[in-house]
Amino acid sequence: MSVANLETLAFANTASTEPSACPPATVPIERREAPSREEFSRNYLQGLGRPVVVTGAADSWPARSKWTFDFFAGRYGSETILALDDPIRPTIGRRLAFSDFLVYCQSPSLSILGQVVTPRPFYASYRPFSDHPELLDDFHQFSFVENSFLQLRGELRDWYHKSFGWLFFGPNGTVTPLHVDHFMLHSCLTQLAGSKRVLLFSPKDTGRIPGLRPPGALLSDLFFQDEGGTADTGVEDPASLVGVPTYEAILNPGEMIFIPSGWAHTVTSLEPSITMSFDFVNEYNLIPHLMMLSRKLPQWARQIDTPTFRRANQVRWSARDFAALAASSPPPSRIAGDLRGTRSE
Repeated sequence: MSVANLETLAFANTASTEPSACPPATVPIERREAPSREEFSRNYLQGLGRPVVVTGAADSWPARSKWTFDFFAGRYGSETILALDDPIRPTIGRRLAFSDFLVYCQSPSLSILGQVVTPRPFYASYRPFSDHPELLDDFHQFSFVENSFLQLRGELRDWYHKSFGWLFFGPNGTVTPLHVDHFMLHSCLTQLAGSKRVLLFSPKDTGRIPGLRPPGALLSDLFFQDEGGTADTGVEDPASLVGVPTYEAILNPGEMIFIPSGWAHTVTSLEPSITMSFDFVNEYNLIPHLMMLSRKLPQWARQIDTPTFRRANQVRWSARDFAALAASSPPPSRIAGDLRGTRSE
């Protein structure tokens, strides 16, 4: 999950909903060892998909023991990061040295951030894989997950790691409010330190979440919400839900949770934590992904309008080409008339 442009883009409202006395319909998310690729596709990608926690998924990675708070502080602590009280609709943000934030993650009372009154603890995201490609040697993509982005090579593979690979750091109690990941991509969250609670909602149930205005608000991707829709998404407490199936899992170090395309989710840290996230596309979410790209074409253009991507993929268009296309397009009535005079198989 990316938090790009958090300081300039509008996001979904995250006001809390009133809790209910009725017990929620909580569904434990399946936990299992790594499946084969065929089994993963058959059981977790068909239809709307099905979330699953893969135990021991990262136990063989060097990152599993190497990527500690002290490791990042010692290696990359001089870099500046942005800490936010809410990764979706922030009200307070502070820029500080990465090493200082990592002190806050482990002992908030010893950090100046601990003296700042916030609705929730500060949280930080970090996209290191472009500037620090050596980190790519400390983990590998899961062999049982079909990820079409991995067909990219050279500079385009670098673009994927930079654009869709994230690390999240925070102390106990950080919350990522309810959202759907950007561009209708699947996501793998891998826990490397601490534990987190993850709540998920199937696409067929999001319209039943209390206070969600309008019911389709979460169909827009998280990081480019720009259509004026708002949603009350304070559902970190399952007791605030009545009759809405709530899929729940505790994610422990070394485990990965697969979040299918379009599934709304909220994440709460139970301890100081480090989490890695990679989004991806395959044949099962390709059509929703393409439909979202068509809805968010200007934002996607910004995502790929980098010197690396343009050079590697031989991109020749510019923003002026879109303006010229709009100016030369015939009116809808003319297009409809032209279509009536054609036939296709």
